[in-house]
Amino acid sequence: TSLIAVAVVAAAAVSVMAQTPAPPVAPKKPYVVKSPHGDREDPYYWLRDDSRKSPEMLKHLEAENAYTEAVLAPVKGLRGQLFEELKG
Repeated sequence: TSLIAVAVVAAAAVSVMAQTPAPPVAPKKPYVVKSPHGDREDPYYWLRDDSRKSPEMLKHLEAENAYTEAVLAPVKGLRGQLFEELKG
């Protein structure tokens, strides 16, 4: 039964992709992460917000959550069932 549920979810997701909005794209912002092992560029460092208070990061997170809900809306009823099967 779990394979059937996964197949149904996958098929529904594929058919919905053509109808859903484009996923949000996080802008890249230059940032150098300092390290004793060598510095590195991390253009998405601005998304790290341990205080969870950055309005820009929260806005992007809300957009990602809205996109996820839009994509998974057709299989909303199966999500709980699939989650329970995966836990089992």
